[in-house]
Amino acid sequence: MNSAPRTTAKAPRTPPLSGAFRKLWGAYAVSGLGDGIRVTALPLMAATLTGDPQEVALVATFERLPWLLFALIGGAAADRVDRRKLMIGIDVLRHLLVAGFIASALGGTLSPALLYAVAFLLGTTDTFYDTASQAMIPSTVPTPSLARANSRLFGTSVVNLSFAGPVIGAWLFAWNVHAPFAVDALTFLFSAVLLLRIPGSFRPAPPATPAPAGGWLGEIRAGLAFLLRHPVLRLLTVTVGLLSLAGAMATSVLVLYATRTLGLSEAGYGWLIAGSAVGSLVGSGLAARLGARLGWGTANTGAVLVAGVTLVLAGTVCSPYAVAALLAVNGGTVVVWNVLTAAKRQELVPDELRGKAAGAYRLAAWGLMPVGSALGGFLAARTTVSAPMVTGGAILLAASVLVLRLRAAERDASGGRADTDAADRS
Repeated sequence: MNSAPRTTAKAPRTPPLSGAFRKLWGAYAVSGLGDGIRVTALPLMAATLTGDPQEVALVATFERLPWLLFALIGGAAADRVDRRKLMIGIDVLRHLLVAGFIASALGGTLSPALLYAVAFLLGTTDTFYDTASQAMIPSTVPTPSLARANSRLFGTSVVNLSFAGPVIGAWLFAWNVHAPFAVDALTFLFSAVLLLRIPGSFRPAPPATPAPAGGWLGEIRAGLAFLLRHPVLRLLTVTVGLLSLAGAMATSVLVLYATRTLGLSEAGYGWLIAGSAVGSLVGSGLAARLGARLGWGTANTGAVLVAGVTLVLAGTVCSPYAVAALLAVNGGTVVVWNVLTAAKRQELVPDELRGKAAGAYRLAAWGLMPVGSALGGFLAARTTVSAPMVTGGAILLAASVLVLRLRAAERDASGGRADTDAADRS
């Protein structure tokens, strides 16, 4: 007698990532590789023009300054036009900027001032491109796949900015000082081609309410108001500001802590940074699974708590191997937070506000980094070079208490939406 075949219940699977997202991911990866090459090559080029350390350091300053100045404007732009077309236009503009930079270098007219101008202009285009790409993700994948999609982007960013980009950029520069910039220019064209292959329109959905008065400023105010009124998004924005402040403080004099306190060489310091990047890469791969298994609130609370503990311990132990392991874990937990919170923001924010919300959130994240770096240097000069790391860890431990409120805030927000939906149906 034949028995009936057994059937095994399968756990529900996350919907696969779409072809549109894969092309978006490819464009982000290719242009990000160019960014990693350029971020490495620009300071090297500056060092050939001037021997002043402060003038060389200004390259990074001019690259990051646009996030303070244009993050909100970039977000508003991403909510006004087709986001895919905006990214294509930015890619073409970046190609022309880098091509002009190469022409100036070949013609012998390159100067530190021109180098700073190019760094600033490319940093400005980054604010528009990155914000538009973040706002476009929810239109290419279903909501349950947002964490997976963001983990792909964050993991790719780690590889480009911490591994492949610096290695390729330094090698190309050693071979020919113009080569890294030529490759950078080509990556923007490849990115534009991939974006052109994504079908459909990615213009934001029409707003549910009349557009606010005041043009661009009115739209920016509306985006900020939505972000600050929403209990979950408000907590996320405040927390990411604290995380950025603490992280910048902890790493502000890390090179001095590594070489003076831990006794590492310059190469050893490089391996310390590489270890943190490896942890970040692992964290990007685990983030979606941790969020699914532990729950969004628990995973984020644990990530911030562990990040704080690892920084405090890294600033108190004297073993370079222990510090390397702790910084690797810290890097992983920070990326877990970034992936899960990016997915949650994309889920909660309406399509017509996603660009402005992303711009405001990134302003909080990037805007406090210079403050944290300055505070870290101030503290180290008056105490010890390990004090900024311990203090940064203490700030994260305090922030973990704030993150504990996320689950309650999410329940409140869900209840409010449920009440609204019930009222609409009645």
